[in-house]
Amino acid sequence: MADGSKRIHISKEVLSSERTFVRQLKAIIEIYLAPLRASLPDKPIVKPKQIDYIFSNIEQIYMVNSRLLQMLENKMELWNDESTIGDVFLEVLPEFSVYDQYLMDHHRAIMTVTELERGKSFAGFIQAIKENREVMDKAMGLELLALLITPVQRILRYNLLLTDLKAKTPAAHPDSPLLQQALDLILSKA
Repeated sequence: MADGSKRIHISKEVLSSERTFVRQLKAIIEIYLAPLRASLPDKPIVKPKQIDYIFSNIEQIYMVNSRLLQMLENKMELWNDESTIGDVFLEVLPEFSVYDQYLMDHHRAIMTVTELERGKSFAGFIQAIKENREVMDKAMGLELLALLITPVQRILRYNLLLTDLKAKTPAAHPDSPLLQQALDLILSKA
């Protein structure tokens, strides 16, 4: 496989994995966060502070990654041998500071979910989700704890994907220095 076709293959993998990640973030918000928030006024399943502990700033991460996804889709629609992807990451990476708070809060999120699962109300909420095939399909078969770890893993995934893309990009290609800059920024986040 020539470097050009390897680049397009890896670039499509970047796009595909971003689509999946954004779908996972959306599932967290729609399947878990929104219903828990909606229950607060009348019949709270959890306390407002517990919602903050579990979900931290997941909605901000969703916004940033939705923007990244849109930019990647636009790039891929017009893809040619000289196309770049590093510039997309360089534009969005400064916004990845939203991950800092999520990463700091993640352990507390796991502890909060684990504690709440011992209670009847939250356990019933989780069980109802697990038993609903349509909802679980929307969550790609992943339960809450599996979904909550995905943002933690995502920065490392970017590093792997962009390292692979950089390796298949000739040094003279316009994307080569952009990918290196993006990788340097990603490594500073990891």
